[in-house]
Amino acid sequence: KDTLPQEYSSAGEMDYRVPATVVRQKDGSNGLMLKYKTYKVEEGKPELTGLPAAYVESESEANTLIVTLEDEKSGVLFDLLYTIYRDYPIIT
Repeated sequence: KDTLPQEYSSAGEMDYRVPATVVRQKDGSNGLMLKYKTYKVEEGKPELTGLPAAYVESESEANTLIVTLEDEKSGVLFDLLYTIYRDYPIIT
C-alpha cells in the first residue's frame, strides 16, 4: 500500500509504485525525497527535441506551468511541465 503517493515517484521514499526515476547517490543509496521548491508559468509550449509531441503555432495558444521539485540532501532538481491549451480542454 502506498503511504505517500506523489505526483512524481522516486525510489525509496514511501511511494511504492514503480518509480519514474532512480538516482544513485554517492553513498550508494537510491532514495530521493522530492519536495516542492518553486514554480513558474511561461507562455507557449516548450519543444521536446527528438520526441513526438503536441505543439503550438503561436506562443499565445498555450501556457506552461513548470513545477520544480528538489531533493535537499543531494541537490537533484526535477522540472515537471504541464501545458494548458487556450482553446482546448487539454493539459499535456
